[in-house]
Amino acid sequence: MDQDLIKRIGDHPAFRDLVRRRSRFAWRLSMTMLIAYFAFIGLIAFAPQVLAQPIARDSAISIGLPVSLALIVLSIVLTGVYMRRANRTFDDLDRRIIDETKE
Repeated sequence: MDQDLIKRIGDHPAFRDLVRRRSRFAWRLSMTMLIAYFAFIGLIAFAPQVLAQPIARDSAISIGLPVSLALIVLSIVLTGVYMRRANRTFDDLDRRIIDETKE
């Protein structure tokens, strides 16, 4: 890419808005994951008996297993949410900004 085009893209108000919106959205998803992860680690550290309880009366599976699986599923879901938003919104804005600045 030519340096003049890069400067025009960087100076474009829609590009600045896109960067701000994408960053804010990514931080929200990251904070959601970090809170869930640290809550899980906090349970392990401060209340392991909660996670050690069996799911059912005679079950060998503890509550910790589905909780940990839910944490993995949450990370996959949040990745999917970001990808969907990126593909539907952010990519269209990227293309529009590039098209407008090429002129």
